[in-house]
Amino acid sequence: MGRLIEEKTGGRLQIRVFHSRQLGEEKETIEQTRAGAIDLNRTNVALIGTFVPAMNVLAMPFLFRSIEHLQKVLDGPIGDEILGSFEPYGFVGLAFYDSGARSIYNRVRPIRTIADMKGLRLRVQQSELMSDMIRALGAVPIELPYGQVRTGFATKLIDGAEPGGRCDNRQ
Repeated sequence: MGRLIEEKTGGRLQIRVFHSRQLGEEKETIEQTRAGAIDLNRTNVALIGTFVPAMNVLAMPFLFRSIEHLQKVLDGPIGDEILGSFEPYGFVGLAFYDSGARSIYNRVRPIRTIADMKGLRLRVQQSELMSDMIRALGAVPIELPYGQVRTGFATKLIDGAEPGGRCDNRQ
């Protein structure tokens, strides 16, 4: 994308990519984007939902029947309405991307039923909505930035993780 933009604008515009949390954890980069320090940011739906409440609906489990259903909803008027809801909060919503199926992994036991969730300490994104969801499933939510998951396992702060939502967005 960066190469194409530079090419199409004759070098007038460029994209510099900062990966591996070089500019901070995701919550901090969202705040930097809102303040204008970052021009373009890929964010997870659960974290942007703390700034843009309409996004919280997309963080709910079992919302879409299939990938096709997800794409049909987000590529249509509903998706346009959600992206349009960013502006009052200091953002411009550009597009959605699918970050894969929701899953839970842990080092204690296989999870085959809701009962298997009971008492597990699971890393969740820094989001009240995600914490409430994991709590409702019987586990103990531990809000941690993604970059701290490995340390959380090493120190036994967490037993497992719920890595993220079904649908993310770009701002």
